Amino acid sequence: VQALCGPSRTSFLTSRRPDSLRLYSNHGHYWRRAVGNFTSLPQYFKEHGYHTVSVGKVFHPGSMSGHQCDYPFSWSEEPLLPPSNKYENTKVC
Repeated sequence: VQALCGPSRTSFLTSRRPDSLRLYSNHGHYWRRAVGNFTSLPQYFKEHGYHTVSVGKVFHPGSMSGHQCDYPFSWSEEPLLPPSNKYENTKVC
């Protein structure tokens, strides 16, 4: 079984298995509406007085994160998703 980005990220951030979230691809439904309003890890910190921010790809963007990267539930302010095309052909090592 190949791990996919969206289900893996959501699984990690909610402490739930992808099958219990009914996420099987990167183009799935919004897990909060489909299977329950579980508390995510950043949401837990936000609800306990921390200021939480999302910089870069945390939740998989698109339908499975409500097209808002789970904002406002998990984040204190709108997620920042800077464009990455500038680094597309940059050498890593």
